[in-house]
Amino acid sequence: MDFSDVLGQSLAQWSPNARYVAAADKNRVQVREPDSLKLVQAYICIDKVERIEWSPDSQFLLTEVARQGLLQIWSLRDSEWTCRIYEGLAGIAHARWGPGSDRVLVAVDFQLYLSIWPLQEGASAIQIRYPKFPRRGFAFSRDACWFAVLRRKDCKASAEPWCSEWLRA
Repeated sequence: MDFSDVLGQSLAQWSPNARYVAAADKNRVQVREPDSLKLVQAYICIDKVERIEWSPDSQFLLTEVARQGLLQIWSLRDSEWTCRIYEGLAGIAHARWGPGSDRVLVAVDFQLYLSIWPLQEGASAIQIRYPKFPRRGFAFSRDACWFAVLRRKDCKASAEPWCSEWLRA
């Protein structure tokens, strides 16, 4: 039997298309091909990576640096392209990809707001105030035309639909 070398990593995740595996150790993230363990990309983050998540099309990698309240997003196609999302003093409670690979949803601590960040240059985020939960309570429809959010304001919970076309504006 042949065994591969042991790679000292603390986090690992397969890409959705199963062509790559991303592994993080401290502030380094390495993307490898699983068959040969050939290094495809290596990224250096600002601080220790707490969580990694692939985009639905396996072309971007989201890294959460919790100590800094920062997200760093990396492109597998373009090693020069990078994106940083900093939510300020509110901190980041949870981040995830939208239904496509063109938006990142970021819930901040204390349920103050949910930001929807487009990855196009020069675009600004949309904030939805008072989401009820940071990790759940929001979803897109199957065709990604509608976005629903559970909100809590003045001690009353409500569900509000948002048109995805409006979110793209």
